[in-house]
Amino acid sequence: MVRLPVCLYLSLALFISASVLSTQSLADEPQRIRELIEKGEIDAAETAARSLLLTTESESGPDSPAAAAAMDLLVESLWRGPAVSDSTTLELALELVELNQQLHGPDSPETARGLYHLGVIHDRNGDPTAARPYFERGIEILETAPGEHAVMLARAYQGYANNLSQTGEMEPAFVAYENSRRLYEEAEGPESLRLASVLVSMGRHLIRMGRIDDAESVLQRALDIRGVALGPDAPKTCEVRTSL
Repeated sequence: MVRLPVCLYLSLALFISASVLSTQSLADEPQRIRELIEKGEIDAAETAARSLLLTTESESGPDSPAAAAAMDLLVESLWRGPAVSDSTTLELALELVELNQQLHGPDSPETARGLYHLGVIHDRNGDPTAARPYFERGIEILETAPGEHAVMLARAYQGYANNLSQTGEMEPAFVAYENSRRLYEEAEGPESLRLASVLVSMGRHLIRMGRIDDAESVLQRALDIRGVALGPDAPKTCEVRTSL
């Protein structure tokens, strides 16, 4: 039996440890990026999502499910910041929908998530008419898709509610906000940051409806959630305070 020098054993052990850590870090990266997005750290999320996409395309191929999942995170980080108005953001979102249709089918939850992104991008660029069919189709898919997709359906209803509110359809928008709030609370509990997000949008909508007391109650709840989760002086907490 050939014995390797101790230094080679140590080098091999370090190499294996580094490889395991790298693999584990890669597996954890999508969740870390989601948390950055939820906290409003959009620049950091975009940088991390770009890096993740490059890595997954290199390791798994540009048309792989892993690459599509990384692209999904990048698209969201882009539309949440100033890059929402860049034509490349819309192009990437369209590419994501096409890839998910190829990988998972046109009626898949993954495709619905991409349609949601397209709806938000059009909405934020001042074209609610173009946005609406994407929200409606995404909701239709998620309402009938097998499996549990409550959080994504809640997001789709939230986007749809924002769209309806933007076009002045006040009561239908409120119903959509309520659907989103209920789904978030059932899926993630009463302290969810996503729940806080829809409560902020709902509160502002209630102000526009003239329901000031209801709006204050909803916004106070959002403020409490963000204050505990993010801290009282966090930008997203202060954002709620300005609406009260």
